[in-house]
Amino acid sequence: MADLGSRAALKAIFETGDPLNQTAFTDLIDSLALKSEAAGTHPWVGKKITCLGSSITNQGFYTTPLAALSGAAVIDLSSSGGSLSSSASAGPQAIYNTISGIPADTDLVIMEVSPNDFRSNATLGTIADTTVATYYGAVFKTIEQIVALDSSRVVVFVLPYGNTDTAFAGSWNTNNSNGNSFLQFRQAVVEQCNRAGIPYFDPASWGIGGQTSARNTPDGIHLGTIGGKRYSEGLWSDLRSVPYRGWGLRTATQADVSGYNTTATYSTANGGSITHSGAVVGTYAITWMASGNNNAAEWTKGASAWVMFGEGSSGPSGIGDLIANPIGFAGRVLAGDITLGALSPTIPVNESATKFRAARVGNLLYIDQLVGTSWSPIINGGDILTAYSAAIAGYRETAKIGILTIGTVTNYRTGVFTP
Repeated sequence: MADLGSRAALKAIFETGDPLNQTAFTDLIDSLALKSEAAGTHPWVGKKITCLGSSITNQGFYTTPLAALSGAAVIDLSSSGGSLSSSASAGPQAIYNTISGIPADTDLVIMEVSPNDFRSNATLGTIADTTVATYYGAVFKTIEQIVALDSSRVVVFVLPYGNTDTAFAGSWNTNNSNGNSFLQFRQAVVEQCNRAGIPYFDPASWGIGGQTSARNTPDGIHLGTIGGKRYSEGLWSDLRSVPYRGWGLRTATQADVSGYNTTATYSTANGGSITHSGAVVGTYAITWMASGNNNAAEWTKGASAWVMFGEGSSGPSGIGDLIANPIGFAGRVLAGDITLGALSPTIPVNESATKFRAARVGNLLYIDQLVGTSWSPIINGGDILTAYSAAIAGYRETAKIGILTIGTVTNYRTGVFTP
């Protein structure tokens, strides 16, 4: 496999003279996937990203690498040839009309703001406009509608980059037929995003624009392999700086659970399962997360499973770190054999194949249970020190997450949680 992060490999792609080299593109995806794996866990792993935009998105030259880099499921709802404003001659309002199709479980919406409105002479308008009849208004309305669907999800806009194609009058340094410049349309997006509090990214900062068009696009407007790599890596770098609230989990690997419990075996079946073949603490076995960078775990419980925090030491001493039992026979959250009121709500469903996820952020504990198709909080920021310090002498400040189980824990995932 070609490592496209190497200078020699990149030079070889440039020398083909073909930005659409499909073999190079396939190798690129493999290379980026390895880089993502090596980079470790981040908040967007296992999340769903929905991309809106034009043929720049639709051709897949940045969305496919983005999926490999992020470990997220990337959904393409783009409209090739589309525009935002109803006054554009190319695909009037077509991109705006895709907003209603955003899946309800989308965590992040990326709006690739197409240059088509500028190129096909949409009415520019003013900052006061609020309808799709003008470009200013269409950007405002686009933000309004995306946020209205789910105000908790993250939304980012990517500014249009300068084009050099001649399909329309307008390009990066020539006005469109209405006498408006590319920079005026770009500025409209900046102003509306600033006004609404929506983060925006600029492809110019990634080296993509009018005077770099030849090396990034095969036709002056669309991304090729090289441009797609540059666009996706720039987008991914900027996305990592966007605050995210919620769970970012990925399927666990052997490395996530190795090095502690010799009676546990790991399998990739069921998306990652841990089977305990012997007793470690009485009839139980403990598996600790190997990586201290992960503060969250998700699993489908077997016969019984407890959430634990500790430094990963084996044997009965681990009992001193027991923080919560989300599936005890009494259906309550326990600490050891002590029921603590503040962090002991009743479990809504106590089924044998229930999914749970748990995280520790500082001294705060978070545990959710999957009820039907929705996650229901069991403990939402319970203060471990306040509730447990007197009851559990073995509490440790540098604790990792562990799972104390009987039987098999399946669908094991690890990652990060940010409240």
